[in-house]
Amino acid sequence: MAKKKLPVTPITRSTSGLRSALFEEMEALRTGVSNAQRARSVAMMANSILQSVQVEIEYHKYVSANKGRIEGEQKVVQLGTDISLAA
Repeated sequence: MAKKKLPVTPITRSTSGLRSALFEEMEALRTGVSNAQRARSVAMMANSILQSVQVEIEYHKYVSANKGRIEGEQKVVQLGTDISLAA
């Protein structure tokens, strides 16, 4: 049985890019270009990405609430993104 080639498009590394990737995978699944195992894998990767963003947001909230101090230290270690949580 010949395998169908899946479309390869660059993904913007943002929430809109993640959303686009998920919708593209849903369309590929509905048209028979993808399969359930691949769709599940894509969904699990998306979930992992969202969980990592949630950890970063919680970290920045913690640092903001403690006026930039982490357990008495003055220096704050930056994570992957610059998220401004100033109210």
